[in-house]
Amino acid sequence: MALFVGLTGGIACGKSTVARFLSARNIPVIDTDLISRELVEPGQPCLDELYRHFGPQILNEDGHLNRKAMREKIFSDPSARAVLETILHPQIRRLAKERAEQSATQAPYVLVVVPLLAAPKVRPHYQWLDYVLGVRATPSIQKARLLERPGIDPALADQMIAAQSSDRERDAVVNEWIINTGDLTALARQVEQCHHKLLALAAERASSD
Repeated sequence: MALFVGLTGGIACGKSTVARFLSARNIPVIDTDLISRELVEPGQPCLDELYRHFGPQILNEDGHLNRKAMREKIFSDPSARAVLETILHPQIRRLAKERAEQSATQAPYVLVVVPLLAAPKVRPHYQWLDYVLGVRATPSIQKARLLERPGIDPALADQMIAAQSSDRERDAVVNEWIINTGDLTALARQVEQCHHKLLALAAERASSD
């Protein structure tokens, strides 16, 4: 059985970049953010339920989720965020585990990207992960990266960063940190070191099975 490796970290810390580096090394990547996007495509039951709770203002004219409107709502209203999580998270967890298990024969380990892994309500549902990598950057770097994204102004960027788990909360679940405060070369070097360590852990697991 392959090793199941979680990847977590704050918003705009570089989780997607780390995942791309490992995917290029033929490591299967299960990204819960991408799963959440699938679940709110037109015609999906989760989108219908969001519509019933929040009304037509969360949809674009073509029936797709208005991500900007939804993002502003959940980062300004904790109760709206709780509703969103109640609707989406059980389905995200189910699909993430199913897909990780389906990928377990393809490589020595499977990477499962879970941005909210450190949240107290999320953590217990991912006990099946064997090892967790974290990606960390400074708040100023996070904010600068967020402001490069369309539809995000400084006030919203601050709200998004403030809504995240603290580094102390993440320390409770992370086995090894990747510090993404430099250039891509420095990040790639750290990811390569983690990759070789994970291959060794997976080999050790396989030899003991």
